[in-house]
Amino acid sequence: MYKGMNYSDTVILEDDDNRIILKSFGNYENDYINASPIDLSVDGLNESHELSQYHMTSWPDHGVPEYVSPLLRLHKRATKNWNISKGPILVHCSAGVGRTALEQASKERVVDIAGIINRLREQRMQMVQTVDQYAFVHDAVLERVICGETEIPTDKYQSELQKLKEHDPRTHQTGLESQVNLFLK
Repeated sequence: MYKGMNYSDTVILEDDDNRIILKSFGNYENDYINASPIDLSVDGLNESHELSQYHMTSWPDHGVPEYVSPLLRLHKRATKNWNISKGPILVHCSAGVGRTALEQASKERVVDIAGIINRLREQRMQMVQTVDQYAFVHDAVLERVICGETEIPTDKYQSELQKLKEHDPRTHQTGLESQVNLFLK
């Protein structure tokens, strides 16, 4: 997508045969993610398509973010309202390499990071360029597999916290104790 579009921006991309118009009509921002709905239209056609651009602002080029949780939140936000009729999800970084493995790993439903990255590198030769990036992919998948979904919407926090405090007779622990033990392993 077009990097750096802001609320109400219009960008026109042209070559000899085509004129493509991108119009941003909203914006969501936090410390890690910038999300913009974008209307894409081609001059001469009476149709347009709405795209959703998500930009993970905390991911440095040639490096990795400090924590995996913003990436997992971005993944959740991008896939939350998606369905097949909206078309494919395109995962891309600013340089065109490096950040696509988590989406593929999520779709494959296996933990074969080396195999996934090897297949993706056939299309994107420089994807995952450093040991830190490779380790980060493993950390992100491990956190998702072990911890699952740990975010709680604020309007449900009190009731969910009460559930976490309940004793589970199968594990002989509360949900809070089970979660803490995941971190202590």
